[in-house]
Amino acid sequence: MPAKYGDLGKKANDLFNKGYEQGKYKVEVTSKSDGFEFTTKGHQDASGKISASHEMKHPCLLKTGSIMKTTFTPGKNALDIEAENSKLIKGLKLTAVGSFPIEGCPIPAFNKIKGAWSNDKLNVNFDSNLSSSVNIDAVFGAPVGNFGVKLGLNAKSLELANREIAFNMNKGSIDYTFRTALNKDYNVVFHNQVNDNTAIAVSSTYNSKGMSLALASKVKGACGSSNQFKIANNGVFALSHITPLRNGAELTISGEFNATNLQAGGHKLGAGLKFNL
Repeated sequence: MPAKYGDLGKKANDLFNKGYEQGKYKVEVTSKSDGFEFTTKGHQDASGKISASHEMKHPCLLKTGSIMKTTFTPGKNALDIEAENSKLIKGLKLTAVGSFPIEGCPIPAFNKIKGAWSNDKLNVNFDSNLSSSVNIDAVFGAPVGNFGVKLGLNAKSLELANREIAFNMNKGSIDYTFRTALNKDYNVVFHNQVNDNTAIAVSSTYNSKGMSLALASKVKGACGSSNQFKIANNGVFALSHITPLRNGAELTISGEFNATNLQAGGHKLGAGLKFNL
């Protein structure tokens, strides 16, 4: 089965985007028990602003075969709710996304509906707010690689709001993905799992802002730890060390620096602590 469109090039994109906490301090606690999953997150950015959220995922109490996910964010006057069902229509996973006010008149609000369907050759996903927008993407698996297309439609004017095509190829240890919005632009990401301990990724982008090039790598260390870095042609250089602690905890320490002018300010440090209880 081909990957969903948003996951094309995921291995390379994860090397650039995951495992870094520079400019913020974060704590995350997850727990699972009897079909229930709880995730609590706390976050403080460089300005000192603190944000938090609590998420609960569980089977629907009405026994419809649905999975419910409820997210509470302090300061927000509503609960975010998602209801996911894979049994209503065979082979199709439907997710309804809405919110429930926690003050004033408790009338639920509907935000969008999402759908996902796949087989061994095709992976299709869509979402719509049933009033003004429809988004759809599809990936077709061929012997030479995966071909993908992503379209956004303005339901009122019936005009394309955005479009994008992609090609993904996986050969041995190499994963390659090309994307373009057909507007004199492209993005190429290249991932190579050199061996069991080392992975390297390269990203090249061209658009109206110009050309950019970046390199990232992740190397496994001792006792389950890992070290990773990324550097871009604008001089931004980031380092991160991830180490497991006792009882399922994980500590991440990161830093981001201006490699072209280390004497300047603006360098960022950060840390993340994750618990799996």
